Amino acid sequence: MKDKISFAVIGCGHQGAYHLERLLGHPRTEVLAVVDPRQEARDKAPSGVAKFGDIEELLRMADSERPDAVVVAVPTPLHEEVTRACLEQDMAVLLEKPMAHDLKTAVGLVEASRHGFLRIGHVERFNPAVVAAREMMDKPLFVEGHRLGPYSARMDQVDVVLDLMIHDLDIMLQWTGDDVAQVRAAGAAVITGQLDIANARIEFSKGCVANLTASRASMEPMRKLRVFCVSQYLSLDLKKGEVKRIQKKGDTIEAFTRGGESDGYDAMTAQLSAFLDELTGKKVDIKVARPEEAYDALKLAVSVREAVMKQAQRAGLKWT
Repeated sequence: MKDKISFAVIGCGHQGAYHLERLLGHPRTEVLAVVDPRQEARDKAPSGVAKFGDIEELLRMADSERPDAVVVAVPTPLHEEVTRACLEQDMAVLLEKPMAHDLKTAVGLVEASRHGFLRIGHVERFNPAVVAAREMMDKPLFVEGHRLGPYSARMDQVDVVLDLMIHDLDIMLQWTGDDVAQVRAAGAAVITGQLDIANARIEFSKGCVANLTASRASMEPMRKLRVFCVSQYLSLDLKKGEVKRIQKKGDTIEAFTRGGESDGYDAMTAQLSAFLDELTGKKVDIKVARPEEAYDALKLAVSVREAVMKQAQRAGLKWT
């Protein structure tokens, strides 16, 4: 087995630059190439790394020189085209979320993944607060989530449901392992003409209810989840990677905090390590999202958007 897995990063913008940094610093990876049409983006890679302006240059590399795997961090509408091209050349793919901008495209990627190795970067699965909460949680009954932040021009590719809320939708599907019974939602287009603020109330078949809010039109960032369980209350600060638990044991009420920023844990590095472990056949505790799981999160996100549109029609609004 090779000592290191070779990579290319396709798309070196905001998110791609984070992936590049982790790949360059990981002891089990080497970066052979970056691909981006913008010179300033390619220049984020150090000397010695091949720098291509077009994916065709990467695909034309000789088999012996082509990387083992790629990170795909291009704009969402390009996900399918780029991912398919890499899978067809036997390169494993770590694709940024959301996997696609619509369900039809996502189905195509699920089909393509049956002929290659594809995982989707729902990185909040590896947030230390989410990891700790999963280990201590009993049956969740109600979850309240707030994922808020200021607007950035890079957010124009997709609406706030696909950009931000989809993180919490994926977490909810993982926590409940349940089917969705009902979705109600409301939202507003404050800045971009797309949904910039959305709230969804999601009821699951076995009784759990989630009330999730996502915004890219807020002044201050917030990433929190509050979980009411059968025998405990959990409060997660995803920004700090911290979870607080309150529960009663006997005649005493116990409260403790776990996680936090000081332990040096990095969710994106943990996701990369899990991707490498799966790729090389090792056992993993937390799996990177499989295409079918990413499809389920996208399907729920589409249901939220549809519910928002129905509410907008009742309110006499005509934006889409």
